[in-house]
Amino acid sequence: MPSENRIIEEAARGATKGALEFTEEKIKQYAKRFLNKEVGFIEDTEIIDLVKAQRKRPELTFLRKYVKNPEHLLQIQMGYTLRKLEENKDAQGLQKLRQALLKRYGKRGLHVAQLAQRGILNKSFFQVAGLSENDAELEEVFTEFLENTDKYFIFIQATDNPLRLKNTINARLETGMPQIMVIFSKGKPAMGNAKSLVQLLKKSLNIDYAFERYEDNSQQYDFIMRKTTYPNLS
Repeated sequence: MPSENRIIEEAARGATKGALEFTEEKIKQYAKRFLNKEVGFIEDTEIIDLVKAQRKRPELTFLRKYVKNPEHLLQIQMGYTLRKLEENKDAQGLQKLRQALLKRYGKRGLHVAQLAQRGILNKSFFQVAGLSENDAELEEVFTEFLENTDKYFIFIQATDNPLRLKNTINARLETGMPQIMVIFSKGKPAMGNAKSLVQLLKKSLNIDYAFERYEDNSQQYDFIMRKTTYPNLS
């Protein structure tokens, strides 16, 4: 692969008289995008560097074992970057990266990134991984999660009606698919709605389902899992 210095030299030689003048900084930005084709579509070199820094996260070491699609891995990596930009209160960077994701991968790719941003994917993957020792099965489950996020993950808002949601979820689970669902809520009003929803589901679903809840500061994760699929459940 050509070095950054070589690219800079070639770009400078290519800047002929009458063309737009290249500053050294612009040439360096061009070189970085060229050398990082995987994330070059983001265009903003500072965000590219931040995305690359997320590769060292220990969660990705775990996920690479089961998530084989490089686009899914990159979407997750970009989700971690969204979280970092949010922590840094970089509203402009957040908007840029969301737009880049949407343009490149569409709504599904953006949704995967946002699930990673909120920590929902990590929590879900580690939860499922603890219920199975079959690597091939886990790879299949994780792929299904990432390709059909709307089927497995539900975001509860403060304005949602628990009874209406209960009917929707019941109808979905009664078809036999999915085998697991994750209900995510953030903030006291939404978390209260999620708790009401789970109580309604416990009364309406049969004993083949297990429920587990995790609370993390102002966030709540409610897992609904089919026992016949995950026999390690109590």
